[in-house]
Amino acid sequence: MKWSNILRLIAIVSVTLFAGCRQKRDEVKIGYMPYSSNLPFFVAQEKGFFAEEGLQVRAVRFGSSKEAMDALLTGKIHAECTIGLSTLLAIEAASPGQIKFCLPCVETEGRRASCLLVKKGAGISVVSDLRGKRIGTYTGTTQLLYLRLLLKNLGLDPEKDVTVIQVSPQLEIEAFATGQFDALYTIEPSVTIAIERGIGEPLVENPRNKYVVSPFPAGAIPFSSKFLKEHPLEAKGIYKGMDRAVTFIRKNEDEAKKLVSKYTGLEEGIATKAGIYEWWRAGEMDVEVMQKLADLLFENGEIQSKVSVGEMLLSEDDLPH
Repeated sequence: MKWSNILRLIAIVSVTLFAGCRQKRDEVKIGYMPYSSNLPFFVAQEKGFFAEEGLQVRAVRFGSSKEAMDALLTGKIHAECTIGLSTLLAIEAASPGQIKFCLPCVETEGRRASCLLVKKGAGISVVSDLRGKRIGTYTGTTQLLYLRLLLKNLGLDPEKDVTVIQVSPQLEIEAFATGQFDALYTIEPSVTIAIERGIGEPLVENPRNKYVVSPFPAGAIPFSSKFLKEHPLEAKGIYKGMDRAVTFIRKNEDEAKKLVSKYTGLEEGIATKAGIYEWWRAGEMDVEVMQKLADLLFENGEIQSKVSVGEMLLSEDDLPH
């Protein structure tokens, strides 16, 4: 056999073997929840950024962060879209080293994703008018903590001056509309839904950024440490796809926001009007402010031990070059 034929045969076998190896790592399962905070995933999937990284992604929808994180930590999915930072910090506090995260989503002075709304026509125009009123918010101890911190900073005693009512996120707009509470502390897209439907109007905009920590790191994209160790190439592809999506969102916000409607079932008109977060890429993250939030959660008993946020951060340096 001629050397040229031998070399050609070697090349064919190499390509075949490579394709076979690649096929084994092509499909990855990424969990998401139907919220605009998952926008980098929606964009990366729809714009082909994952495919360009050699990945075939299967989207797996979850109804709660607990359900999603259970699936991540047990290996039922390979990665998860944005999860509340308080949840990630609680996992780290309880069992250190299980997760790392990247691309935190944040509220800034110019990026509002939360609001304290009041019932339209209720005669509440200043914060002091909330005394003796009922304030609703969605379920979760961390959400309750943020509301209490907000009220205290506004000069109200959350135990004496108001009555706080918590309902599931799916029911908060209906409960607000039917008068179960006079004010609603919530996040997007519920803020825009309530305003557009004439149910409520803003009393305090961007309250987490103004009265908890500023800027306010709301969530991040987590990976399990086990997956990072055992599947570094796939992890790198997911990371790069999400990172490219953030760059796309910054340059094409209106186009990106339309994808929220496809993945959440939200009316496109609401999706395009709703506020979205800023996402911190590598080199942009304010570790000090994230640590401040972690310390605040510990001091208020929301997480069981102190956490070093810096040790939880994932960067490209942690992935194959």
